[in-house]
Amino acid sequence: MTTTHATPPIKRRTFLTTIAGVFGAALSLVAGIPVLRFLLDPLFSKPKDAGFVRLAPLSSIPKNKPAIKAVIARRTDSYTAYPPAPIGRVWVVRGDKELAPEEIRCFQSICPHLGCGIEHETGQGFHCPCHVSNFSLDGSRQLGPSPRGMDELECRLTPEDQSGEQWIEVKYAEYRTGTTDKQTIA
Repeated sequence: MTTTHATPPIKRRTFLTTIAGVFGAALSLVAGIPVLRFLLDPLFSKPKDAGFVRLAPLSSIPKNKPAIKAVIARRTDSYTAYPPAPIGRVWVVRGDKELAPEEIRCFQSICPHLGCGIEHETGQGFHCPCHVSNFSLDGSRQLGPSPRGMDELECRLTPEDQSGEQWIEVKYAEYRTGTTDKQTIA
């Protein structure tokens, strides 16, 4: 004689509890994935390259005399985009004795030694007043404790716009001070 064990019938309360649990888990999963993705996005997203920033019209840079210009750009962090604001300053050199007449070069205004502001001395090139580092108009180190020449930034001229004006654009970056090689920090 064979005995069969009959499964007891599922009680209504157990069935409804199970259905509510499955429905709640599915709803939590559907709502939780976008929230989790939003919260973890800064960990997995790659930083965006700042690219070139419009600096000044070419006509505002005198020939044979360096000009300092503020770099104004939008900043973003993990969740916030800020309006355009100054992020640094750049020395722009246009056609001096060491450059072709229409050549443009841009240099970071921060001394590679300890981060002081670099100034221009008429007829003598650049000078850091903190520790007496001197640089030529092409950015090379001439004298002082600076471990390297001025940090040159990539820059370019735009084609003429509708008004016939050309603009200087710069790819702004900041570098670690006190080292012989350029190490980007921002």
